[in-house]
Amino acid sequence: MAPPSYPTYSLGSWVGNSTDSAGVEWYATTVEGLDDTPAADTAQYANPAGDGTTLGPVRFPSRTIAFTGTAVAPNRYEARAAIDRLRAAYVAARKQTTLTIHDLTGDRMATVIPADAVKVSPVNPFAFRFQFSVLAGDPRLYDTDERVATTAFPGAATSASGRGFPLTFPFGFGSSAIPGDVPLLNEGTAATFPRFRIDGPMTTATIRNNTTGLEMTLVYTLGVGEWLDIDTAARTILLNGTANRRSALQVGSRWPTLEPGYNAIQFRGQGTGALTVRWRSAWL
Repeated sequence: MAPPSYPTYSLGSWVGNSTDSAGVEWYATTVEGLDDTPAADTAQYANPAGDGTTLGPVRFPSRTIAFTGTAVAPNRYEARAAIDRLRAAYVAARKQTTLTIHDLTGDRMATVIPADAVKVSPVNPFAFRFQFSVLAGDPRLYDTDERVATTAFPGAATSASGRGFPLTFPFGFGSSAIPGDVPLLNEGTAATFPRFRIDGPMTTATIRNNTTGLEMTLVYTLGVGEWLDIDTAARTILLNGTANRRSALQVGSRWPTLEPGYNAIQFRGQGTGALTVRWRSAWL
């Protein structure tokens, strides 16, 4: 019996639920930590009025994903070589690697490192059981398809690319895109962190998510051919991709995220600059 076609799991050179080039069949029989949410970490404070607690913000910590399965080789040599390949793929992940899940509902991914050890136990001379775990510091699972949208200060054009989705809102936002406004769709279940690029010329720019009310204003002069890279997850602002310009962020700004569903992004400012947004849908 061949391994199932779905789901498959790719960690570097290792692919679970597949037959590799050496004829080794890899069966990932149990995978824990993908369908579950990470355990919520809820802050609690003493209630000064008496019994109970005051609840603080809820955060989700890292995600541990554990694999258990069986490998079946065509001969003894390939069985031993398969163990070496599995260990090599696991050790290589210490530099951080991408775990990709290919399933019927779409492809998702997480950035992971080793969390434990590869454990192997023989079944017979041609087969063995394996077990290992990986740790994702960011508990979200992201769409492997990165989407891209562009817009300019009012008076210019707007466009988008990536897996197909309507550029305009499907509920009463008109039939054509408005320069400076762009709808972004997060198909997942969790907020995701977009990356913005502002191309000059411009002197001041504001990026606002009208759906959430979060907005950031940058007070900076960009010439023709200059740009700012804004990473809302890393909280960085770089001039031309290298020089730190975090000081351009106006006091009181809040880093916009994209909530599940449609998000109405508005780009305003002084100049003729353009905004490019890159994002992936996210799940928890």
